[in-house]
Amino acid sequence: MNRFLAHCLLITSLSLTLSQTIYSAEWKSPDGMVSLSVPDPTRFEFSPPTPDCLVIWEAKNESLTMFVVASPVPGNQTLIKAFVEFGFLDELKKTMKNVQLLSSTSERQGSFEALLMTAQADNEEGTHYVTQKLILVNSKVYNAVARSINKDTRSHPDVTAFVNSFKITEAGMKTP
Repeated sequence: MNRFLAHCLLITSLSLTLSQTIYSAEWKSPDGMVSLSVPDPTRFEFSPPTPDCLVIWEAKNESLTMFVVASPVPGNQTLIKAFVEFGFLDELKKTMKNVQLLSSTSERQGSFEALLMTAQADNEEGTHYVTQKLILVNSKVYNAVARSINKDTRSHPDVTAFVNSFKITEAGMKTP
């Protein structure tokens, strides 16, 4: 009986922890360097991390996907806007046609630079719009990405809230 009760308590505790992690107001990267506001859980479904993505939210109507990826950067490199734009477009050109950069800006977050860019490209499904915000912290690039088919992500309120909330945490600001 005690073993059964302990097992039930463990399952309840894990369920509460997962629900708080998934539907809390703020998501943080596993290393605590970046955070963002969690999309509305009544309209977005959380998907578990994959080898490529730290977190994924899929709109329940399947019209929008938002996710965060992180990639190590060798040495003390910086984000060079023109190179990031080229890489972004080059990646889209691998599977799509009519690739265009629609917007590209940079902003300061303390002593760090964040890049925000949107591109569009076509394939058999329609016109894809991809908005990404990149931040380089502690030799790692964090990338918040939103993609939609046939709906411009630049004017989508969920995307705007997602990328605007993507920030370096206090712990991240303290890294060299």
